[in-house]
Amino acid sequence: MRLATLFVVLILVFVGVAGYVLYQKGFLTRETLALFLKQYRHVEEAPPPEEEKTLALAASIHKREQALKEEAEQLKELSSRLEIQRRELAAERAFIKQQLEAVAPSIEGGVRRPSPAEGMTKLTKVYENMPPEEAAAIMENLSDLTVAQLLLNMRARQAAQILGSMNPDKAANTSKLLLPESRANTQSK
Repeated sequence: MRLATLFVVLILVFVGVAGYVLYQKGFLTRETLALFLKQYRHVEEAPPPEEEKTLALAASIHKREQALKEEAEQLKELSSRLEIQRRELAAERAFIKQQLEAVAPSIEGGVRRPSPAEGMTKLTKVYENMPPEEAAAIMENLSDLTVAQLLLNMRARQAAQILGSMNPDKAANTSKLLLPESRANTQSK
């Protein structure tokens, strides 16, 4: 028995020394050791890197397909909503057009633009009915020629009160336009 034990110890020492030499020379690596042990063990290992990449790619493709399906469903829903809104808008447009066609004759017949002379006459009446101070304050912002035309159409007493309430410079410029020779020059222009 001693001989057998000695023989086993000798073999183990020989294997250890041989393994060390192979490791130092670079012949014994983790991969070669794993291949050697794989034959004697039935251990499930992780799939090789190529297979991992393939599985990851397949999972990524599946995930993208799901996302595309969801987007397609959302687009269909939005498209149907848009179509409904388009139809509603077309119906509203037709209704408004119909209403306009029904109202157009009454608008065209009932509304007309006053002539410039009529407009000036109405505006003169408006200013005549105002207190002179308020009319003067508003006329300060009008052109001198427009003020002169308004004052010519007013009663003399009302025109005098408005001129008296105006800024003296504005009143003087307007008064110059009221002179007969100024009116002749203005009308010839």
